[in-house]
Amino acid sequence: MGEILFTIIIGLSLIGLGFLVVKFPMLISGYNTMPEADRKKFDIDSYALFMRKIMVIMGCVIIFGSIILYLIDKRSLQSALCITTIFTGLGFLMKKGHDLTKDIKKSKTQKWIGRITAIVVVVIFICIIDTGRPAGIGVKDNFFIINGAYSQRIPLTEITEVEITNELPDITLRTNGLSFWRFHKGYYRTEEGSIMLFFHSGKKPLLLVKSTKAPPIYINRSTKEEIDELYRLLKGE
Repeated sequence: MGEILFTIIIGLSLIGLGFLVVKFPMLISGYNTMPEADRKKFDIDSYALFMRKIMVIMGCVIIFGSIILYLIDKRSLQSALCITTIFTGLGFLMKKGHDLTKDIKKSKTQKWIGRITAIVVVVIFICIIDTGRPAGIGVKDNFFIINGAYSQRIPLTEITEVEITNELPDITLRTNGLSFWRFHKGYYRTEEGSIMLFFHSGKKPLLLVKSTKAPPIYINRSTKEEIDELYRLLKGE
């Protein structure tokens, strides 16, 4: 249930942002860097309303699409849905912006600012989506495998301890990871040393896996039954 809640939050954020740009058009990248003379030529009201429409459509597609995918047990497609929807929406927005500014001469600096901003926004959304996507975790061919961002492939012979716990060391720093709300992936530092987290919900218990090479790995899943199943697989039961 955690992953669908995450995508719903993304959808609601897009809808909220759509309404914000109508009220605060200076939030729109490119427009806020235009010279005053060019702003007067640019139909900001038309673009802001168009942007709101696209953002609301994107948000609704992500929300209702994710619910449908969840109900038909196709949750693995939620990330593809979000990324495709965002790229498509950005394409429409860029086309509209180009049509409204074709008579306005833009400097190279303005053009590059617009391009870089668009790339940064896309990268941020992809990172957020990837953070919220549950990691594929299992045992195959005598390896403990974690797929996705910060993937791991650990021989079962190198695993020294497997434990189900409700305790997590106090984290002092995220050294190389992605965190958003209760979704956490990657490397984190504690007073006891480096650890890895693969969390996509706030639920416990946690599965702790220690090995001879990788840092201790803490994992949570949507249900206790999933944790129990992983524990049995790693224990060879």
